Amino acid sequence: MSSVRLNLCRQLVRLALVLAFALLAAPPSARAAQLLLDGHYDVSPIFTNAPGGGWSFKLYDFATLTRFDPRPLDIGLNANARLLAPGSSAFARLGAVAGQPVWVMPQIQTAGVLFFGVRTDDVQPSAFASDFFGPGFIALSLVDVRGSGPDRGGAFSMYQTGLGNPAFHFSTADGITSSDQLAPIPLPAHAHYNWAFTQPGEYQVTFRFTGTLAAEFGGTVTNGLGTINFFVQGETNRHFLADGHMDLRVDFTNGAFAAFVDADGLPDLPPDTTLIRGNSLLRATVPANPAFAFLGTSGAPVWVFPQSNTPGLPYIGLSAEQIGPGVLQNNRVKLTLTAVNGPPGGGFTLFQVDAFGSPILRLSSLDGLDPVADSLLLSTGLHDHYNWAFTQAGEYTLTFLASGTLNSGGSVTSAPIVLRFAVDRVAGFVDANGNGLDDHWEARHGATASNPATDPDGDGRSNRIEYLLGTDPLVADAPASGLLTPQRTGNMTQLSFDTREGRLYRVMYSDNLQTWQPATPWLLGARERQSITDTGTGLTPPPGVRRFYRLDITTP
Repeated sequence: MSSVRLNLCRQLVRLALVLAFALLAAPPSARAAQLLLDGHYDVSPIFTNAPGGGWSFKLYDFATLTRFDPRPLDIGLNANARLLAPGSSAFARLGAVAGQPVWVMPQIQTAGVLFFGVRTDDVQPSAFASDFFGPGFIALSLVDVRGSGPDRGGAFSMYQTGLGNPAFHFSTADGITSSDQLAPIPLPAHAHYNWAFTQPGEYQVTFRFTGTLAAEFGGTVTNGLGTINFFVQGETNRHFLADGHMDLRVDFTNGAFAAFVDADGLPDLPPDTTLIRGNSLLRATVPANPAFAFLGTSGAPVWVFPQSNTPGLPYIGLSAEQIGPGVLQNNRVKLTLTAVNGPPGGGFTLFQVDAFGSPILRLSSLDGLDPVADSLLLSTGLHDHYNWAFTQAGEYTLTFLASGTLNSGGSVTSAPIVLRFAVDRVAGFVDANGNGLDDHWEARHGATASNPATDPDGDGRSNRIEYLLGTDPLVADAPASGLLTPQRTGNMTQLSFDTREGRLYRVMYSDNLQTWQPATPWLLGARERQSITDTGTGLTPPPGVRRFYRLDITTP
């Protein structure tokens, strides 16, 4: 794990002192991007053909009739915006198949969803060449879309619906081309559209406004760029498992199947609350041996969580060892792979290699999923290890069903079991230049934020610290604690902290400010508030000793 936590050491110890059970008030929160989830806002370019004029790029708030710099703001889509993609081929450019979730800010005002449009009232009409649309017009083009949403395979589109088929103006589902343009836009104008996103996360969407100046102003083409930040809610904080032994364990209690991730040293975790991450050590190539052709073409890259215990990688098994004998017929549980969702072109294969090096294929999505071929029998009371292979880097969601026939009669099937993997890449953290900062965060804040050691706003925190805390590196603001003021009731203590995408969080405790112990496993943030309860079990301080807490923050 590449960590910049050590650079936070002094700060974290200082925060621990503040957060001891003297219960001092937490300092003011530092400024982070404001998430806008309701109201009426427009993209609002400004252009004046005058000295000191030219293009600028704003958001317009209809509630206050004011204009804002969009950089510190995020246009947010919450659960109210979540819909299911229609089956009509006319909506293929959404980038989602029928029934998959898509988050939409609609062209008509909808309760609980932000209403977002395009406004050109602040563009000087007389500056642009006229056409049959009136005094002048401009075009709006899509230039770039980046962020954790696209990293997850998310597509962005903007379109209008009417009496016929939808008219798509932008769509990244088929790449960004010259056809991703809204034109002509008459001056002045104000219109609304459907803004759609197919995955949770951040989308930094860069537009270009283009117009041809009137002849008296030179008749040349003028361009202005601007970026709007969208954030789609939908992810939750997850336990981050990047090393050590763990099993997907199927239990049978009270007449029903239940599944847990059983990781050494941690309590049982629901599978959908975990993210199993493997780094670049996963990467291999498909062997030339024809017996491995099920993985793909010889020499092609493949990412494999190995069946042998390998330092620096998760060691993942499948287990039914807590199901006693005699409960199920033949003492077997059937585990069926029902869905694999991952990056474009990504597939999953589960296999083992025997003592003589011959592979034994267990499950594979590369040839489609079949309820018979893609089922595996687990013996109760036992567990075993496998090679978990993926054909592309990125995040995957695997869905299984556990089933069995009871000796007492009847069959039982589990609810869907969801297991998530980050294969050599964690959505929300991309660091191609290896400086410990997320590349999308650097792009959002500009060149002055690209050096992790500098402090462009002079507030005493380097860009690295600003990134980890999720604060603005260009705005000097008050130092902030990652931990909010703890609440103490008897032996129970509740700690809360806000998380950001692409950061790992772990609460530590100490009774002497010298020896620190983890109170939680690592959590991968997802821009939500996390609460941790210390009930005193196993963590009870000696009588008369105050307990101290700190929050460690690092990168995946």
